[in-house]
Amino acid sequence: MIRRILAVVIVASFTTNQAIPGSAEDANETYLLKYKFEPNQFVHYDVAHSQTYTHQKAEHRLKATTESKARKHYRVVSVSPDGVATLEPVIDHVVMSAREDNKTPLVWNSDNGPENCPAQFRATAERIGKPQVRMQFASSGELLSVVPLNTTPVSASPEANFLLEFPSTAIPVGHVWSDEFSVDVNVTQTLKKPVTISRKYRLVSVEGSQAVIELKSTLLTPVREPEILAQLIQRTPQGTIVFDLDRGVLVSRELAIDKREVGALGDQSFLRVVSTYSERLSER
Repeated sequence: MIRRILAVVIVASFTTNQAIPGSAEDANETYLLKYKFEPNQFVHYDVAHSQTYTHQKAEHRLKATTESKARKHYRVVSVSPDGVATLEPVIDHVVMSAREDNKTPLVWNSDNGPENCPAQFRATAERIGKPQVRMQFASSGELLSVVPLNTTPVSASPEANFLLEFPSTAIPVGHVWSDEFSVDVNVTQTLKKPVTISRKYRLVSVEGSQAVIELKSTLLTPVREPEILAQLIQRTPQGTIVFDLDRGVLVSRELAIDKREVGALGDQSFLRVVSTYSERLSER
């Protein structure tokens, strides 16, 4: 039961136009957040992701940690006259590790090829250097469509959007917007139910060309069962995103999760998940 819950967890209050303190001039200034896609443009990022799961049931306690450092990019395949861009995201390189308690960690470096890759990293290994989808985006970052390049179906929901969708009009500092998406959670081994998640964004500040955006995630569907809340932990991060208005590109994304659920694994059980995600534009 413990490992099943852990696998599920792994595999996953604002008011609109809220004002923030500032001068009248600042309150009247608006900013258009818009991507500036160019054909055959390559945009590279360095990504670091760390997750620690600590779960205890009665006398049994397990701490599992996974870490990864990756380089990835997206290529702008084409841009239509109306500004719709077709992007092709690719993972270029990754180093992954997994450890349970004080055991020797499993480590895999994609430079060594997929031949000796541990089973739990194999799905990632098969994608290294190979585009899996082509995605169409409006200049606002709205995800319009996803076309798989293999046989695996891909959703075009907001959760699949690796960019960030902005309002289509200019906004002032303090403005809030949101997106929503639905995910399925396991109620029993055979029964699933949908849960709606909201991600709310607030334009915190603009310094020069750098727009700082705050992200908060909340559950819109009432959920009280600890075993279901445990499945949703990884889908409700909080964090900060920086966007370059002049270049029309995301500069950084820093997300974090630190949540705990009592009873997630049954009576006398406890689960805590601590996760950090860092993504930074690379000038390579």
